[in-house]
Amino acid sequence: MCIRDRAYGWCRHPMQIAVIILIVFASPYFTVDRIIFIAVHVIGIVVGVALEEKRNVSHFKNFVDYQKQVPYMFVKGVF
Repeated sequence: MCIRDRAYGWCRHPMQIAVIILIVFASPYFTVDRIIFIAVHVIGIVVGVALEEKRNVSHFKNFVDYQKQVPYMFVKGVF
C-alpha cells in the first residue's frame, strides 16, 4: 500500500528533498569545497532514490500506479 496523503502526496521522497534543501542552504557561503560537498551528496541522494524506486517497483505491485500519480522528487511538472 502506497501512502498518498500529506507530503507523500506531493512527492515520493519528501525526506530526501528536505536533506537536499538543508545541505544547500545550511551555509550562506558557497566556496569550492562547499559546492563539491553539495554536488556529491545530491548525486548520492538521487542515485539512492533511483535504486529505491527500482526495488519498490519489484516489491509492490501498485507502486507503478503511485509513480504515475505522484511526482518523483518535486512538485508536478518540476522533476
